[in-house]
Order: sequence, then structure tokens, then C-alpha cells
Amino acid sequence: MNDEKPSLDQMYERISRMHINLVKRSLLELEAKRPKIYREARDGAISQYKKEDSKVLHAMHGHNSIDYLSLKYAIQHYFPNLPMFLAKPMDMIGVLKT
Repeated sequence: MNDEKPSLDQMYERISRMHINLVKRSLLELEAKRPKIYREARDGAISQYKKEDSKVLHAMHGHNSIDYLSLKYAIQHYFPNLPMFLAKPMDMIGVLKT
């Protein structure tokens, strides 16, 4: 049995493959339980897109890109010790093995 936890890059890759509804649900829970971390993650994502690809901010589904990157920022903040409410969606897509 392999008890090895995924690397941060592996977590990012898995988040990129998550369904947007699961990403949004995870962010809503983060906002409710840890509003400061949510705001920092959201601000970080928006700032990164402003610097690197500001067209994303005005694209039809740009908010989805911001959501994905926001979740990655939140995961980075807690990694490797994710709170249960963030670990659970990761479990659902097979990121964390228990």
C-alpha cells in the first residue's frame, strides 16, 4: 500500500482536472470557514492574472480560471496539512489516499 502523499504540483494538476462545480463548492466553504484565507487566495489569483494574462479577467468564462487559481492558492497556503473541508473534495477525486 502506498501511503505517499501527493506533491504540491500533483495537487495543482488534480485541481486543474476538477469539475468547476466542485471547485466553486470548495471555495464557498473556504470563504465561510476561513474568509481571510479565501480573500488572500482570490486576491492572489486576480493579481497573477493581471500581471500575466489580463485578458482572462475579461473573458466569458474568466471567472472559472480565477476560481481554479484561487483554489490552488488556498491549497498552497495549507499544504501539506489541508483542513478537512479542503481535503474532502480532494479525496473525492483521488488526490489524497487514506
